[in-house]
Amino acid sequence: PVDHKVIAEHRRLGDVHLHIVNLSAHGFMIDAAPAELARGERITIRLPVVGRIEAHLIWATEDRAGFQFERII
Repeated sequence: PVDHKVIAEHRRLGDVHLHIVNLSAHGFMIDAAPAELARGERITIRLPVVGRIEAHLIWATEDRAGFQFERII
């Protein structure tokens, strides 16, 4: 579990504010998922130590969403 706010870059939506609540080597989960994001869409985020990394949306519910990193961190 983590409490980390990031600004993600999305090619269509531009900057998107996300709140990461869970993080692993394979991906992360956010709360308050933007309704504009659909499964399969890609975003780029910047994490401490890791730097910029791309992820794609794997699943989404009304209030949460899970993303998988392009590579294991």
